[in-house]
Amino acid sequence: MSSTLQFTAISGAHNEDAVCYLLEIDDARILLDCGSYEDYSGEGLARLQRIARQVDAVLLSHPDMAHVGAYPLAYAKYGLTCPAYATQATHMMGALCMQDASKTLAAREEFTLFNEKDVEAAFDNVTPLQYSQPKALPGRHSHIVVTAHAAGHTIGGTIWTINNGAEDVLYALDYNHTKEEHLRRCSLMEGAEGMLSRRLTKPTLLITDALNATYNLATRKKRVECFLDSVGAVVKRGGNVLIPVDSAARVLEIAYVLNEWWPRERSRRDTHALCLLGGSARKM
Repeated sequence: MSSTLQFTAISGAHNEDAVCYLLEIDDARILLDCGSYEDYSGEGLARLQRIARQVDAVLLSHPDMAHVGAYPLAYAKYGLTCPAYATQATHMMGALCMQDASKTLAAREEFTLFNEKDVEAAFDNVTPLQYSQPKALPGRHSHIVVTAHAAGHTIGGTIWTINNGAEDVLYALDYNHTKEEHLRRCSLMEGAEGMLSRRLTKPTLLITDALNATYNLATRKKRVECFLDSVGAVVKRGGNVLIPVDSAARVLEIAYVLNEWWPRERSRRDTHALCLLGGSARKM
């Protein structure tokens, strides 16, 4: 017997806002990500507040503001206390990202929407999962099974499959087609180069994004070379380089690339140091 599927964009449709979507499978309501940027404004948060207490489960895909930025606020103030799921890495690094955001916001203004204790409580509510580990939702929705698959892009980044025995939903945002320095490509591309994994090719409903569909990107090798050339040129002039980046996701790829490249030239190694600046940074 077929099911009724309904998809509603809470935030992150037709623009580059943080992502938050509601998937309804019959009477089950599943929130797909819970993102917000640091301004915490916009109609998306108002929509989230209206439906938060009616949600049965939350799936978190990546450990950055775009995917988890509103979760501590929604948990502490909106009543979004239903079970939540993420991979172990997204669980841990998402908490780190939001602790860092909380410290930064509290330091620069009178910020009262949530604090570090709210972040801790929210992520204590998240059940960490392994990749390819099926997880049935609790209670009356136990016939719905969610499974995390590797997305690439971030450590712990996730493509979700959601199955109720009759319908298969594939939720795939922010995934990488090719390998990076510290991450493999996504599970959609497990076969030969350019071939899709058979497990994930024929969902009843595919939820994805087309943010970079019209971009004509250079190869990854060329993009890394241009990035390092720009950094190197400034350093040779005696200048300093500040790279704004998230505190727990893409920062790892950038840090790895710089750390491998930096020692190759003695002049920059002797005159400049690599530093990570942030509310959660520690001297090692």
